[in-house]
Amino acid sequence: MEKGEASQVQKFIKSQTHQKIGDFQQENILERQKPIIDQHLNDIFEKVSKLQSLNSYQERLFSSIKSEESKQTNYLNNITTILSQIIYLSIRHDFYEDVDKKIM
Repeated sequence: MEKGEASQVQKFIKSQTHQKIGDFQQENILERQKPIIDQHLNDIFEKVSKLQSLNSYQERLFSSIKSEESKQTNYLNNITTILSQIIYLSIRHDFYEDVDKKIM
């Protein structure tokens, strides 16, 4: 083997060794980070679950509010109808009272 080839082989072996060391270190770092990552994921899943529960609660609350609003609207419509009948009867009574006075 020539000196240039030997140098190339040494460089290749060094680069492969450094790459393997880097891979090993990266795996080791990831292995150590796995519990932390899992905890973060669990926290995220827990928050998503809470948000879904809140969303469900909000939908039920909105539905309840709409139902109550509908009841109130019906109540107001009934009151309006009753008041308009009272006004009508009052006007009618006044009219007939005036007619009775004119007749007598």
